[in-house]
Amino acid sequence: MTEEELQEMIRDFYSKFVIRPPFLIHQLLKTLKSRYRLRIFMTNLKAGTSFGEALRQFTSKYGNPQSS
Repeated sequence: MTEEELQEMIRDFYSKFVIRPPFLIHQLLKTLKSRYRLRIFMTNLKAGTSFGEALRQFTSKYGNPQSS
């Protein structure tokens, strides 16, 4: 197995994990409880970032083990 294949498998797994309703609900509840997270999310939306892109940025920062 090449490194590219492994990275693709990790991306596929991560994508499927993030779109699970329990994960999304958990992240939403954490965001509603945290002023910091809510402020970042609202700032992204006000800046013209689409909802999907704001969600992608948010989950990659807080849920992706490969993000820096």
